[in-house]
Amino acid sequence: MILRLLQRTRSLRWLFLISIMLSSTLVFLGATGISSLLYERLLAEQALMLTQQLDPPQQLPVIEISAAVRLAYILTFVLLSCIVLALAAWLAHWLMNRLQQGLDRFQQKVAQIQSSRDLAHFNAQPETLSFKELEPAFASINQLTRQLDSILVDKKLLEKAINQVDQENEMAANILYGHLLVKSADPLTSVTYRIRSSTNFSGDLVLVKKSPSGQVFILLADATGHGLAATITIMPVMSVFDSMVSKGHQLPAIVSEMNKRLLQDLPDDRFVAATLIEINLQRGEMSVWNGAMPPSFYLNAQGQILHSFCSRNMALGILDPDVFNSSPERYPLPQKGYLLSYSDGLIEQPNQQEQLFGQQRLKDLLACTAGEHWIEAIFDEVAAHAQALELLDDVSVCQIDFAQLSREVPLLLRKSQLQSLHQDQEQPLSSPFEWKLRLQGEQLSRQTLPALCHDLLHNLGMGKELASRAYSCLLYFSQIVLDQLLLKLDPKLALVDYYQQKSAALKKLSAADFIELQLEGRLAPEAQLVIRIQASQGGRVRSLTPPLPLQPADQISPTEQGVLIQLSGNRPLHHSSAQPENAFTLE
Repeated sequence: MILRLLQRTRSLRWLFLISIMLSSTLVFLGATGISSLLYERLLAEQALMLTQQLDPPQQLPVIEISAAVRLAYILTFVLLSCIVLALAAWLAHWLMNRLQQGLDRFQQKVAQIQSSRDLAHFNAQPETLSFKELEPAFASINQLTRQLDSILVDKKLLEKAINQVDQENEMAANILYGHLLVKSADPLTSVTYRIRSSTNFSGDLVLVKKSPSGQVFILLADATGHGLAATITIMPVMSVFDSMVSKGHQLPAIVSEMNKRLLQDLPDDRFVAATLIEINLQRGEMSVWNGAMPPSFYLNAQGQILHSFCSRNMALGILDPDVFNSSPERYPLPQKGYLLSYSDGLIEQPNQQEQLFGQQRLKDLLACTAGEHWIEAIFDEVAAHAQALELLDDVSVCQIDFAQLSREVPLLLRKSQLQSLHQDQEQPLSSPFEWKLRLQGEQLSRQTLPALCHDLLHNLGMGKELASRAYSCLLYFSQIVLDQLLLKLDPKLALVDYYQQKSAALKKLSAADFIELQLEGRLAPEAQLVIRIQASQGGRVRSLTPPLPLQPADQISPTEQGVLIQLSGNRPLHHSSAQPENAFTLE
């Protein structure tokens, strides 16, 4: 009956009530037994008093409780007490077992949760004995599981989205760094660089590329911000650099086009700081354009700074073309030593005490480290300076070894010529051609004749080897005709004085001053490209030294107003019997 009552009510109050009733019964039985003993003693005392009061005293019958009765009474009391205690112990044990079974079952349910579906079907309510006072707690647990189920669903969606973004970022990074940069770059062992980005994508860019005539161009760019947004910002710079260097454009034209492209393609709050370097081994000079980047250092092997190429220009993508300055700083090409360029993320990296790495620390590091280990030492020092902090900005460092460069580039040019000879076997020219162009006055200060001719010859199907020789000759002799015949400059002047006088002379040119270029492609009696470069003022070219080794049949001769160049193909330009009447003229 007691168990049925507990099972029906499932209330702790009834449990306490029953426990009190059982305890009270036990106390009642004990009190009854004690009171009976006391009552027996009281009867004996009253009988004694009555006997003393009777005169003459009479002997009253004494009511005596036998020892057997007392013993039976005591044993009954002890037996009832043991039964009640055993019942209470059994009830407590039964309750503890049921509670333990409920806890074990609860732990099994928790252990069986392996997915959000299991969590959705989880029920904390025990299947065995439970109490009403505990039901709100079980309901709260069930509510908590529903909330956890919702959180797990959201977490799965978030993890899926994050994984998808990571996959897209990895694919984009592979396309950018594993394909576009590798395709656009011409790696040189004399030019080493390293980029450490603060995220998956880098806003810093280092590109090395050779022009058709053998100049080496190096681009170190740093876009605003970092991450994917900065990478997108820097993409037009990479595209312009790759295209214009391949076409043979000079550094001022490349910088101007970069600035123009960024103004067209980017919002007003986006720009790119950059350092562009042109190394011209033929003319023995180095040109550096620094726009809002930290200074580039020309150092000797001991780490002493011999010259600093500081920023003299605004970043790309800010100024309109009319006020943009694309003129680089020119410097005699060193035969030894190093040029070190870096982005501002290096010197602006803080540590836990908010102290910046700083330019002085960089100079001290360069002075105490061998030149061939500078890049490795710089990144190790930055990591030690930052301690446990993450990089706040992308860090890039580029180093040029001039001694190695002077040995490496001529070998690469010869190799490129051999490859071009092989490629020319599949690039015939179907017709002869003639092309003439005249630049006058102010146009001469912005002339890009070699690049224009290189594009033309490429579009006409001219073999790469012959087009490369034509470009090199055009680049070299067009500058000689301009400087010596038209501007009357002395080539023996110091480099700084030479360019100062050249800048002043270009400003004095009028429409009557011109340079005329004529290209003629011939098929018979042998493949030949004839180049005439003439200036409006007569004279004699002082130097006819070709910039590259020419073919035995090539001829270069001075004229009254310029230079005549005859370049022979390594084979007939066209195997069929093409007639001169099929020639076309571009003028």
